[in-house]
Amino acid sequence: MISYHPSAMTVEIKQFVDSLICDSGYLNERSLRVVDATLGDGGHSEVFLKCGCSVLGLDMDKESIERAQKRLNKIFKNIDSPQDSLNKFEFQCFQSRHSQIKKIMKKIGWKKCDIVFADLGARLDQLYREDMSFHGVEEADMRFDKSENTLTASEILNSYSEAQLNKIFKESGIKGYKKITNEIVRNRHISSMPCKHLSEVLFENGVKRIHPSTKIFMALRREVNRESQELDLLLNSILEIIRAGGIGVFLTWHSAEDRQVKTFYKKMERMGFGEIVTKKPIQPNESELARMPQVRSAKLRVFKFNKI
Repeated sequence: MISYHPSAMTVEIKQFVDSLICDSGYLNERSLRVVDATLGDGGHSEVFLKCGCSVLGLDMDKESIERAQKRLNKIFKNIDSPQDSLNKFEFQCFQSRHSQIKKIMKKIGWKKCDIVFADLGARLDQLYREDMSFHGVEEADMRFDKSENTLTASEILNSYSEAQLNKIFKESGIKGYKKITNEIVRNRHISSMPCKHLSEVLFENGVKRIHPSTKIFMALRREVNRESQELDLLLNSILEIIRAGGIGVFLTWHSAEDRQVKTFYKKMERMGFGEIVTKKPIQPNESELARMPQVRSAKLRVFKFNKI
């Protein structure tokens, strides 16, 4: 049986969707259209669908697409049926990179959408999948799309220069990154470093033990899948796919990606395309933190595009 982890900050996200529904004057014609650019388990798409929205879900990870389809099919009947009233919805999903969003929207007949959403965190189960983590495996892959001819996490650990590794870990806000990089480089020269020994190597050399869910592993996953570049592609495509009055809703999990979103929003506001709705990012409340301590670093940022 597939287990699904709860999605972060769904109450706050629903409030923004409800507000946009109230502000939209054409809803007697169709429902709001949402591009969920990081479908994951489908938890946030479930929120959008329950609000009466139509959803286009995208994810680079094939397993995420399959999990989301199973999850949503259990909740909604006839999920592939086209909508013909406010009480009907549409859900379609594709394995895709962000560079393909406009092409896919055209394929399904969407000229514009009303909400662009992205949750930039990893699913918890990915941290323990053998192909996506360092949990008890010799060689970690970490590629969302295995058909792409790109470096795996193991190959990055064993081939990147010390300067390249320093850059990856520094940008992810890892404290003591130079010591970590030094130990990686020093030990791999003895023999190619098996991924499952990474934590042990660092621990033995005075670096606090690294759990698979912490920053060093997330930093490598981001590098493997070019997530920083993918986020830039997504942000820079928004003006082409969103209607005037639509909103961008981004959930970030560490400083590097949060800085990317914040910088983009400020640029859009400065250029007169709209306004930053969340002057300060919204963070999980005490109740959510009590239920899910792992969401403590999440930040929700919203921008309204008044002019396109």
